[in-house]
Amino acid sequence: MNSLTVIFDVGGTLLSSPDLHHAIATNLLDRESDRETRDFVEGIFVDITQNQKPYRRVEERIAATLAVMAREYGYQDISSRTHDIYDDVFFLRSYLFPETPDALETLHAHSVRMIIASDADAGLVDAQVARHHLEKYFAEICTSDQVEAFKPSSKYVELLKKYVLDNEENCYFVGDGIQDVECGRRLGIKSVLVDRRGLNGDTGADYVIPDLSGLVQVLSLEQD
Repeated sequence: MNSLTVIFDVGGTLLSSPDLHHAIATNLLDRESDRETRDFVEGIFVDITQNQKPYRRVEERIAATLAVMAREYGYQDISSRTHDIYDDVFFLRSYLFPETPDALETLHAHSVRMIIASDADAGLVDAQVARHHLEKYFAEICTSDQVEAFKPSSKYVELLKKYVLDNEENCYFVGDGIQDVECGRRLGIKSVLVDRRGLNGDTGADYVIPDLSGLVQVLSLEQD
């Protein structure tokens, strides 16, 4: 029997961090952000991510958002804070979900091959993995900047195909978003939605669990 392979999203699945749009807005205002400014920042950031070419890394999208806020809407130019915002939100204040260590340790003990598939930048994911001492768990790390495309694009799916080829029935994609479910579907493997946000409706996931503690049961593994 072929061994199990699990592909993990990172942010929202294995670990969390403060709200990026709130952090940007707080820096723009030099005080705690109000909801209106936070939502306005999110709209600009999402537009840059989804609709503007070329592909931009996360830090570059923060810089582009700050530039739009200053140039088009009269906010102060705080582009010099770009790296500090990025580093503070995604690295310094990132934290593992409480059940993540036990879940990863159980999979590791059962020789499950684990792969990371993240829309974050490679340097950041490497730093997060090192900060939270997760190096031993993951055989490979795949990130959006390797193919300059986000999940579930065809470029990203092609990046992951080599990890599931000829073993699709024993592979799972675990993430907290619809894009992760769709990525699993396009790979022809089972998807596990970690539904921390209480998504409503049919997500198309093969399994839905409230947090990673439910993954051991999905994979039919015994927990020590």
